[in-house]
Amino acid sequence: MKFLNLNLLARSIVKQGRSLLILSVVSITLVACGGGSSSVKENKILGDVPSLILEMKAKDAEIQEKLKLAEDMDAALELSAKQEKMKAEYSQKIDQAVRNLSGKDVPFEVTENPFYEVVSVKLIEQPDHKGVCKAPYVKAIFKNKEVINLDRFSQNDNNYTIYYKIVDVNGNTLAKGDEYCFRPNLTGKEKVMTIAAGSEMTSDNHPYLLKINHEAWADFDKIVFISKEAYDTAEIYKPVKK
Repeated sequence: MKFLNLNLLARSIVKQGRSLLILSVVSITLVACGGGSSSVKENKILGDVPSLILEMKAKDAEIQEKLKLAEDMDAALELSAKQEKMKAEYSQKIDQAVRNLSGKDVPFEVTENPFYEVVSVKLIEQPDHKGVCKAPYVKAIFKNKEVINLDRFSQNDNNYTIYYKIVDVNGNTLAKGDEYCFRPNLTGKEKVMTIAAGSEMTSDNHPYLLKINHEAWADFDKIVFISKEAYDTAEIYKPVKK
C-alpha cells in the first residue's frame, strides 16, 4: 500500500470515527480465522512454522486493537507502518522456514483397504504469485491396486476419490479434504481411459494446504486416509478461545 493512499484512507477513517480494521485487509489468509498464541511449541514435523504463523497473527491482532483506538491520523499511520513492517519480517521468516521443510516425509496412516496404496507423502514448497511460501503444502503419491477404467463423461466418480483428514497427537481433526487424482485425461474421440494397475498418480495439481489457524497445529501428528463415510462425519476441531 502506497503512503499517499494510506494517508487518504487513514484521514477518511479517523474523520468518520470508523474502525481502522480495514487497514489490515492484506492479512495473510492462512491465519484469517481461529484463535492464536504467541507461545507455541515447535512441532516435530512442521518445526517452528506453526509458532511463527500464530505469533504473527497474535501481533497483528494486537496492532489492530490499537488501531481501533487511534486518536488521530499520525497515530494511525505510525501503527499501520509498524504493522506492515512486522508482517514483512514474519513473512520472510515463514518463507524460509517452509522452504527448509521441503522434501520432509509426513507420517500417514490408512484406515481401510482402499482402491489405492500410498507411496509417499512429503512437504513441498508452493510459492504464491509473488514467490513467497506462506505455509506448508503436502504432495502425495498413490498407486492404484487394480485396473481402472475412467469414462471421460463421468465428471464426479466418487469411486476413485481419495479422502483424508489431518490430525494432531490427541486425535483431533485439524482439517479434512478430498483429492480426485485418478481423473480422465483424454483427447480426440477417446471415451474411456484405462489406467493399468500399479500406475502412479500424484496430488501435484492440488497439493494439500496446511491451513495453520490455531494453537492445536503445534501438535500436528499425521495425515490419515479415510473412507467417504469417515470423511462425511469427521468434525473439525475448534479449540475454546482463552
